[in-house]
Amino acid sequence: MPRLPVVLLIGLWLASCATAADVTTLKPQLLDYQSEEIRALAFNSDGTLLAVSPQDNDFWLCDPKSAKFLSAVKAMQKPANLLFAGPRPDLLYSVEGFLLRLVNLKTGETVASYGTSVGISGPGVLFPRGDILATPAAPGGVELLKADLGRSLTTLTAPDTPSPAGDWKTTVAAISPDGKIVAGARPTGKIYLWTLAGTEASGVQTCDAHSGHVEALAFAKEGLVSLGRDGQAKLWNPADGQPRGTWSLGGPLARGWLLADGQAAAVVREAAPGEVQLYYLPSGDKPASGDKPPELFATTSVAEVFDGFALAGSPSVTNLALSPDRKVLALSLQAGQDGGLRNARVPLFDLSATLARTLPPATSPNSTATGPASTKPPAATAAPRTWTSADGKFQVEATLVSFRAGIVTLRRVDNGKLITLKLDQLSPADQQVARAK
Repeated sequence: MPRLPVVLLIGLWLASCATAADVTTLKPQLLDYQSEEIRALAFNSDGTLLAVSPQDNDFWLCDPKSAKFLSAVKAMQKPANLLFAGPRPDLLYSVEGFLLRLVNLKTGETVASYGTSVGISGPGVLFPRGDILATPAAPGGVELLKADLGRSLTTLTAPDTPSPAGDWKTTVAAISPDGKIVAGARPTGKIYLWTLAGTEASGVQTCDAHSGHVEALAFAKEGLVSLGRDGQAKLWNPADGQPRGTWSLGGPLARGWLLADGQAAAVVREAAPGEVQLYYLPSGDKPASGDKPPELFATTSVAEVFDGFALAGSPSVTNLALSPDRKVLALSLQAGQDGGLRNARVPLFDLSATLARTLPPATSPNSTATGPASTKPPAATAAPRTWTSADGKFQVEATLVSFRAGIVTLRRVDNGKLITLKLDQLSPADQQVARAK
């Protein structure tokens, strides 16, 4: 059998590495906190704190880097069913029944509160300038509040009358980066686009977007992105409410979230209730249906989250939050046991080698997609060396860029390109070098 040139062998090895590492299995780092139930979780606006709310009248503050408990905020009036980032890193919005509070994370004191006529069903979103908050409201609209909860500015109402059969409450809201368009969605699959003149609506468009519940809305540079439980992600022209693209995520969803200004999606399926799949959504100036389908780039590993706890069934994902810098994904997982016992855990997943590295900076100061993510590849942090494959057949001269979540990133010396591969694809000596990093 003729010998292949070394350069060709290296090329074939690198190609196989890229293919094998296309979909990353994210390994969890467990928060040193657990409860029978976790109702809500959220990062603060600069991502330095993760707030976790159990079924009790308090919530815990944790360090997302070390996954360690820091302190408990005991000033809750009721268990929080929603948490989301406030206008400053030391502030957090807490929804407790019919009460929306702005809480000081340092003291636990209530900075301001606002009573609602109905319970807020989805987290609020701040205007990019940070002084106005939009929250889903009933019947079927979006309410604009001063970010300090000092007063209500207006309630944007839908042009049609919602039926009492469960579609009367807006599930999610979004605001365009220029603050001129507000979007809201109902469980029926309809999306409403309000054009603003100041804080008042000057017009509204209705889109029959999805066949059922709309899980998430987000404004991307190409337009408004929607995600439905029908397993479709759609792009809309917010100016006229016309569709610009439709992409299938492969089937119906149990839950779904849009991340990184609508550039990625996190989904949960009925067939795998404890697992989250992460997709890049297509982008471009003129996207069209069928062009460049969503790319699955990572899945979560939950097998060890409930190690030692006898499960009566599969765990379910009850909440999800992405840090502002797009480097940490936090989940709350709920599991049951024969006899009625329950256990909820919070695993943290490192996305710094995937989502945070590959997408451009965020535009909103308050959403789960905010933060100073860099579009440049990370710099190499070690001297060049020869890296060898696990079977010893292939070698490449490269510098180590990073090792996170079982994935090694190298920069080739000859052309400067990045190589991403799993740790076990390297020789034992090289694995030790990566782990030392």
